[in-house]
Amino acid sequence: MIKFFRKIRQNLVMKNQTGKYFKYAIGEIVLVVIGILIALQINNWNEHQKAIKKEAEVIASLKQEITTNINDLEKTLKINETYLIKTDSLLEIINSDFKELPTSSTIARIFDYETLAIEIPELDNIIESNSELLIKRKNMISAFRDLKFTFNRIKESQLFLDEFWNSKVTSFFISCGIYLIPNQNQENIITLNEMIDNGYSIKQFKALVYAKQGLLKVWSIDQKIALQKSKEVLALLNNS
Repeated sequence: MIKFFRKIRQNLVMKNQTGKYFKYAIGEIVLVVIGILIALQINNWNEHQKAIKKEAEVIASLKQEITTNINDLEKTLKINETYLIKTDSLLEIINSDFKELPTSSTIARIFDYETLAIEIPELDNIIESNSELLIKRKNMISAFRDLKFTFNRIKESQLFLDEFWNSKVTSFFISCGIYLIPNQNQENIITLNEMIDNGYSIKQFKALVYAKQGLLKVWSIDQKIALQKSKEVLALLNNS
């Protein structure tokens, strides 16, 4: 093709047809520019298709991640609800005219809670990627950021529970001779006098139980919010 155009130019020069030569030269430049533009357009289209395919793969992974977290949240919430019920029952006993505490194993279970490990690598990646296609879906990016915020709240709430357990509950258990891990052979009843002899007044014990109840309620609320937002984001992805 290049030899063909070169031969035409040579013939025009040899015949001294300068006007036609310049017109031909301009036409050739126009054709080259058009060819470049077409090539760029094809390249852009290919890159766009690759971006669409990549985004589809990322969204599919994100759906799986959110589905897993929803299942974990539902499971953990169900277990922690039972701990809250047991805590409420213990508080009823404490606030009544009582002389004996429940068994050691019962107290140990009351202060327990189900931990939750939320992993969001796909959510983090999709937020940080700044995908051109996702940037155009501002409502989706906003929902992603909101969901990440709720997951961070859950981690903070669990951190408070962990610190409370490590600094307060374990000290109470050890002082009163309560096993940290309940077992079938641990059924001795702790009397109020035994608890007081070990440095804990009734008022302090109540404060300990109420603190655990409050922290667990806050944590459960954060989980419920995250569960609801996870389902909303999943529905948004399924309808996109």
